Amino acid sequence: MAGFLDEAAAQDLPRSSTTNSSPGQDSAVMARVAGRIVRVSAGGDRSVARQWVILHGIGTTGGHAIDSTRTVADGSFGLRYDRGADSTAQYFISTVHHGIAYVSGVLPPEATPDDATLTVFDTTSATIPLTVRGRHVLVFAPAEDPRRRVAEIYDLSNDTTVTRIATERSGPLWSAGVPAAAQDFSSGPEMLSNEAIKLVAGRVVAYAPVAPGLKRIAFTYALPPNAFPVNFPVEHPTDVFEILVEDREAEVSGPGLEETAPSNIEGRMFRRFQAQGMSAPSLVVVRVPTAPAAPKRANMALVVALGIVTSGALAVALRRARARPSRAHAPPARATESDVDALAREIATLDAAFETTDRGDDERARYQRRRDQLKAELAERLAARRGA
Repeated sequence: MAGFLDEAAAQDLPRSSTTNSSPGQDSAVMARVAGRIVRVSAGGDRSVARQWVILHGIGTTGGHAIDSTRTVADGSFGLRYDRGADSTAQYFISTVHHGIAYVSGVLPPEATPDDATLTVFDTTSATIPLTVRGRHVLVFAPAEDPRRRVAEIYDLSNDTTVTRIATERSGPLWSAGVPAAAQDFSSGPEMLSNEAIKLVAGRVVAYAPVAPGLKRIAFTYALPPNAFPVNFPVEHPTDVFEILVEDREAEVSGPGLEETAPSNIEGRMFRRFQAQGMSAPSLVVVRVPTAPAAPKRANMALVVALGIVTSGALAVALRRARARPSRAHAPPARATESDVDALAREIATLDAAFETTDRGDDERARYQRRRDQLKAELAERLAARRGA
């Protein structure tokens, strides 16, 4: 990690000694970020002094931690840095508090505390409620074989002022059922998910920390032809449940579900069904034609795009949800971030967690492989955005 700065230097906003320019880029585009680190608890908000803050830059040519500094007594920090000539690059700041990485949104060239204040929280292994704000299910037409790939995205809300963590004794932080016939379960970087998510005895279990605010998790699996008609169990009260199916002749039923306008995702058309305030337990049933549709590849870019499509539905659900106590420090911003922002955020989170801990060679190799996967996906999405 380059260029650690002391507290006095942080107040003076010195120029960073490193840049994020690509080879051959010689034009300096200086930028500035000023922010604060604030710890929120039931007793009120407090500034965090002497806290390391890391600045990250990520673009089509790669990315790395650019610079870092510590906060001063009032929790504030500042950095100047060179944004270079890469117009695709995105910049973030991050910090690690009690072992949990917190990452900002995309920074503008002149980032103020409104853009770069990070809220951190104490941790607990005690059981706290996690509300399902949204559940989004995508059922593909058959791909290389007769099976249909299914993608699920959950938007979970932690409405407390503590970050829930898992321990060996506490078990998973959250779990949900999937159809009994599910095969080839997958969760990884391409799914915009940095959680430790597994399929155990027919249930999806998540172990990664859940900070106050919204947390999105995602996974996929395959369903063979004999699994249909298939039941999707709804075990948690859900503010908005929506299901998208690629088969034109599919039948979808469930409490409160209504068909809405179809969605075009990456050039493929999906019928869309939605319900507000679905209670639990419930069942959503999907029937598909006996004869499979023309095979199409279930590209994971479609699942990334689904994250954008579902954002509007979740926003509607949050507006219609019953009134709950809320705090300004935990806005549901992550539910509506773009696919590019989400990928860049995950890389920054990965960097922040890795660079603050001593790691062995095996862990470093796993970190680098995962980071390379994320960078490749980010480069693909940025290239697609430029060509749009």
